[in-house]
Amino acid sequence: MRVSFAVFPATAHLHPVTPLAWALQSAGHEVRIVSPPEMADSISAVGLTPVPLGETVDLTAAAPDIGPRLDQVTRALSLTADTHLWEILRRRVLPALAKYFPAGPAAPGHRDMLDDIVEFARGWRPDLVLWDPAFPPAPVAARVSGAAPVEDPQVAVVRPMLERYGLEFDEETLLGQWTVDPMPARLRLPLGVRSVPVRWVPFNGSAAVPD
Repeated sequence: MRVSFAVFPATAHLHPVTPLAWALQSAGHEVRIVSPPEMADSISAVGLTPVPLGETVDLTAAAPDIGPRLDQVTRALSLTADTHLWEILRRRVLPALAKYFPAGPAAPGHRDMLDDIVEFARGWRPDLVLWDPAFPPAPVAARVSGAAPVEDPQVAVVRPMLERYGLEFDEETLLGQWTVDPMPARLRLPLGVRSVPVRWVPFNGSAAVPD
């Protein structure tokens, strides 16, 4: 079986899925890790095969203006500035996502993550696609290529990506066919969605022992 993981370019997103990727690889499956180019060395260092797609992004550069869309979400969910987690997402996480995954096509001369991952999925034909919630192009690639998709992107972000390929949004695009959940049972949220539990195997990468 061919299995593609799509992870946001940060070791905090790579390390939690590394033991599962190892297990699949050790069982004889072909495993590929899709992420922007700056993650290629980190993926190789943990013994997995990287597929660098899109372009390296300067996170210090100005982010696209997504304020009006976030204001709509804030009002719809009755969130306020006192909602600490939402403020972290609003000011730090979502602007970073907007840099890596803009809603429209890339500018001329630049590589587009959505088109790149769709092209990869059509060529490599994965049987299973797993992605974290911070990688919204992955479910679009899964649907275009006919792979079984697993995970949880955001509707407002993924809908324009679906429309580019003539696809309509549905619940399977939001939730995937199921969610692989490595959280201990006591820590899982009672979401009522179909999930597949896996044993949590801690992994923090490798490092030299300090003097």
